[in-house]
Amino acid sequence: MAFSSVLLFTHLCAVTLAYSEPSCTEAPGSQFDFQQDGDYMIAGLFPVHESLGITRPVPELQDCNTEIFNKHGYHLMQAMRFALEEINGATSALLPGVKLGYEAYDICSESANILATFNIASKQNIEHQDELQLTTETHYDPKTIAVIGPDSSTYAFTTASVMGYYLIPQISYESSNELLSNKRLYPSFFRTIPTDRYQVRAMLQLLSEFHWTWIAVLGSDEDYGTQGMQSLSELALKYGICVAYQATIPSYSEDTRAQMLQVIKGIVQTKVNVVVVFSSNRKASGFFSLVIEQNITNKVWIGSEDWSMSTLVSMLPKIKSIGSVMGISVKAAEIPGFAEFEARSIESENSKANEELVCQSETFSEILACYQVCDQCRLLNSTDVHSLLETFDIQSSFNVYTAVYAVAHALHQLLGCDSEECQKKQVHPWQVRG
Repeated sequence: MAFSSVLLFTHLCAVTLAYSEPSCTEAPGSQFDFQQDGDYMIAGLFPVHESLGITRPVPELQDCNTEIFNKHGYHLMQAMRFALEEINGATSALLPGVKLGYEAYDICSESANILATFNIASKQNIEHQDELQLTTETHYDPKTIAVIGPDSSTYAFTTASVMGYYLIPQISYESSNELLSNKRLYPSFFRTIPTDRYQVRAMLQLLSEFHWTWIAVLGSDEDYGTQGMQSLSELALKYGICVAYQATIPSYSEDTRAQMLQVIKGIVQTKVNVVVVFSSNRKASGFFSLVIEQNITNKVWIGSEDWSMSTLVSMLPKIKSIGSVMGISVKAAEIPGFAEFEARSIESENSKANEELVCQSETFSEILACYQVCDQCRLLNSTDVHSLLETFDIQSSFNVYTAVYAVAHALHQLLGCDSEECQKKQVHPWQVRG
């Protein structure tokens, strides 16, 4: 049975990691806000660090703390913490007398996301899993009632497959792939971002409005990019648009430089003036760095929502030389008090900069602790703080914020809360899912 295979793989992977990796825990109080106890727990998956994208012959678990600090992912995690602080506040009418806790995971790579997903699943305290009945309270004592994230559609497919088995509601803030809407395959997957179907149609309407009928379409080499590129190309003819050139954008590195130059050469040779780029912000940044280097100018670039408003692209040196950039974006929203919360959080973390990591070798959960460290979060100086607070995607942070509130409202109803108190009781994730 497919679900049994997933579960078996989960436990086999957990055992393998537990005996092949060193584990560690941090000195008391030194962990960078990756967890907080509560009556009910929410798990969060955030790319606080970004993998260098180095191709490896075999899958390898990366130490996220050694990777590139990802300001965007940092803001996403802080948005979850801020929402929970508001909900847990003494003046909140939501969940009175109830404290929501969290466990945040740094998913800097696919292997880190897999490990985090399996760790969440391993804490569900299910007995007799070969005869699992999710509605039988006797054998189901879950720790996590909901999962927020991850950011990538590619990662979301993995997490949604496992969370769907346990019927743990998963709310992604950036995974827009249309295939994730299949409730038969992903029964517990939800999101606070529109699916790619809507932005594909918006792009085609934009192209049609300006009579741009001879175009190139590029997509980054993950599910988000390839599915978006494919969907747009399939629908283009219905709008009278010809896709003269189509190519995939890899992660930028010395190994892929020749491939990316070939993509740029294809754009030049087909003599298109309009290029649609369906890409994640990180890969779009690498691609446009090379476009600038190759002095490609006077083009119209139409961007997908993931990179169109991203500072990773807009702050590239000489980015204005590439021509005109138009993009799809979700309407921005405000989070009152969020910037002040982040400033306080950064100041608090700076005071922990000298605390040390203490390594041990005991449980599977402790293995993960080794990879949940953010030294750079504690070492931000005044210049870094200003840059950090000025440059971030408020929409994605708002998506996280609303996802947390969605879980809180569902739990509020489930616990029969009134204005003064809630009926604290054991809650199963499938009940929160509704």
